[in-house]
Amino acid sequence: MSEMEKSEEPVGPLDGQFEYKTNKDGTINKHVVVCSHCKKDFSFHRSTSSLKYHLNAKHTFVGASTSGVTPGMRQTTLTERRALSKSTSEKLNDKIARWIAKDCRPINIVEDTGLAEVLKVATLDAFYKPPSRGTVMTKINELYVAKMKTKEEDLASAEHMPCIAHMLQRSINVSLSDSGFTNVLAKCRKIVGHFRHRKC
Repeated sequence: MSEMEKSEEPVGPLDGQFEYKTNKDGTINKHVVVCSHCKKDFSFHRSTSSLKYHLNAKHTFVGASTSGVTPGMRQTTLTERRALSKSTSEKLNDKIARWIAKDCRPINIVEDTGLAEVLKVATLDAFYKPPSRGTVMTKINELYVAKMKTKEEDLASAEHMPCIAHMLQRSINVSLSDSGFTNVLAKCRKIVGHFRHRKC
């Protein structure tokens, strides 16, 4: 191979996401490419299907931008998405705190790289970072205080309500006094008293 061929550094497949492998003698092997991200070797015979699969499987956010669709007609990728707004981020942090508190998850779960990757895909924000442990603890404390306040207000409003037994007794007394039963009972007492008096 000529000196010119040795000195050339052709751009590898998929816009340089892969590089042609360099032989020990300095020549370029165009049948073997190396991933520029993880340095893994791949056989290359003009088709880029397996290379795209590798990027999508191992390097998600890079692979999304190498779909090969004509510029201008290509869908927006994760790396092109705008960051979450402050209000949306706050709502998401609140939901994460509620999930941790309700399901008794450990606070350090927010440091799990797997959770971070899931949230990046779910939010379509490649740069999203889960809240820190301190933020989650603060959120949980705020939720606890708010819940306690609600319960205290409910108890305060129920403090002046009559008990069920008292309400039932009052209802029975009112019903008896309005039913004429009291008069019948009084007459029965007079009759019984009359016969007792005669026996004496």
